[in-house]
Amino acid sequence: MPSLPLFTLKDGLLGELLAEQTVLCVVEGSRRFTKPEEFGLMPYEGCHIFQFDSEADATLKKSVQECQNKANKTIELAGFKVAVFTEDATWSYFVCRPLPNVLICATNQKYLEETLRRIDKKPATRALPNHLPEWKHVNSKARVWAIRHYQADFAKEDPTSPIAPGGSDAKAVGFTFWLDADSGSTAHIRYLSSAEGALKATKAEWTMPEAKLKARQGAAGVIELTVSATGGDSATMLWLVLMMRLGHCIVT
Repeated sequence: MPSLPLFTLKDGLLGELLAEQTVLCVVEGSRRFTKPEEFGLMPYEGCHIFQFDSEADATLKKSVQECQNKANKTIELAGFKVAVFTEDATWSYFVCRPLPNVLICATNQKYLEETLRRIDKKPATRALPNHLPEWKHVNSKARVWAIRHYQADFAKEDPTSPIAPGGSDAKAVGFTFWLDADSGSTAHIRYLSSAEGALKATKAEWTMPEAKLKARQGAAGVIELTVSATGGDSATMLWLVLMMRLGHCIVT
C-alpha cells in the first residue's frame, strides 16, 4: 500500500516514468479511513513518501515536471509547487518533489500542507507519540513494519476499526506488524486489546487456508501472532488482511 499511488495515479503514470529507478525507502502516514459510497478502495487522508537513490533525481525531476504538465491544475503549498490530479468526486492526488530524491504523493491537501510545513522543523506534537503502547510491540528495525492506533474520533465512519459503533471489539487499542527480513511471507502481529475472548476471536480472523498460524496471549492485553503463508493464494490473502487491519480495505 505505501507504493499504491505509483500504480493508480493517472493510469500508472508515475510507475511508468520511474520504473527503472531505485527506491531506498517508502513511508506512509494515513488517517480518517471511510467507507466508499459504492465500492472500491476506502478513501483516506494520507501521504506516501518515497526516497530514491541519488542517481534517480534527474529522472524524478523530469517525472514530476511531466505530472505538472498533465495535472488538472498546479498549486503552491508551503512554498512548493504541487500537481493536482482529480480522479473523481472521491479521489484527488497531490504530487510534489520537496527535496532532491524525494517524491510525495498525498490524497488530501491539508494533510500534505501540514507535512510540507514540518520539513526541517521539529513538530510540537506527533500523531503517534512515543507513549503509545504500540511502540513497545513492533520491530521498527524490520524492513517492513507498521502500527495503527485506533481512535474513537475517527471510528464512526471506518468499517475497518474494531471500535466503530457495532464493531467487533470496543476495547481494542491498536495493531502492529512486521515482516521477517529473510522472508516476505511471515508476518509477526500484535493486537492490543483487553477484551475477554480477544485471543479466540483474533485466531479465527487470521486462520486462512495454506497458512501456518501461531497465536498466544502475551503480556496483559497483547495477542501475539505469527502467520506464515506457504502458497501464492495464502500470501495474497495474508497481505489483504494486513492491509484491511491498517485501514486499506477494498469494498466489493
